[in-house]
Amino acid sequence: MEHRPSLDPPPDTLIPLQTNTYDCGVFVCLCADFIDIQNPFSFSQIDIDNASMWMAREMFEDGKEQKRVATNTDAQDIRTT
Repeated sequence: MEHRPSLDPPPDTLIPLQTNTYDCGVFVCLCADFIDIQNPFSFSQIDIDNASMWMAREMFEDGKEQKRVATNTDAQDIRTT
């Protein structure tokens, strides 16, 4: 049987809690990001507005980059045919 690392935090880890019913997606993304970079959770509800703006900017910039790459790939395909 394959051994998989536990995603459970150590018992003494403080998990940030949201104080409303609509920021859960941002909290999940931030938790995943902090787990990925192996940093302790150091955010709270106060940080969520800035985190939301950061996430939106990242998605927007990534979308622009993907469009640029797709456009360049299409242009190369046209030149080679």
